[in-house]
Amino acid sequence: MRRALCFCAGLVLAIVLAITAIAGPATRTGLFVRALIQTVDKARTGVTDEQLAAFGEETMAYLRGEKPDWQPQIPAEGVAPSFRAHMAEVRGWVSALKWVIGAGILLCIFLCLLRGFDRPAFIAGACTVVGLIAAVILWALVDFHSLWMILHRVFIPGGIFPAGEPVMQLFPLSLFFQYITPVAGMLLVETLLFMIIMLKCKRT
Repeated sequence: MRRALCFCAGLVLAIVLAITAIAGPATRTGLFVRALIQTVDKARTGVTDEQLAAFGEETMAYLRGEKPDWQPQIPAEGVAPSFRAHMAEVRGWVSALKWVIGAGILLCIFLCLLRGFDRPAFIAGACTVVGLIAAVILWALVDFHSLWMILHRVFIPGGIFPAGEPVMQLFPLSLFFQYITPVAGMLLVETLLFMIIMLKCKRT
């Protein structure tokens, strides 16, 4: 029973770390603005870097809960109600993340203390998640489009819109591909810190 609980604790902790590695870069205004400027087809959309920067700041402030409404100035055609509903859904996910992370950490501590700490089982649980994440990152590098579509169908089924939708021109698939490197980098740092802590625990 102790091994099973610690294995689950390792799973939970690794999932929490993965969520923080995704949520951190995903809610950074600077990263989003840079990705917009680098990936949006300005000739096709007729927007400037300054407009994209303002759009990025407006969007991130709304998703982080700093603004009650999302009022972007672009695209000129406006934003369809269905897409506004999608953004409100994404905002709900972002808002829930801090509670999920906090609850995950508390659950991890509880599982470890319930029957005593089993270090090998804890590491095995964490490594299981790390292996799955590595497979997902590899999938993203090989075929990001299929991964993105499946993630939307599973977690945000209302977030799939025609590519010709005006606002979708501001969210090209290549924009989200820009997040692979910072997310993978943060995961790597977290994994290294986890290994260092586990080695330290072994010595003590």
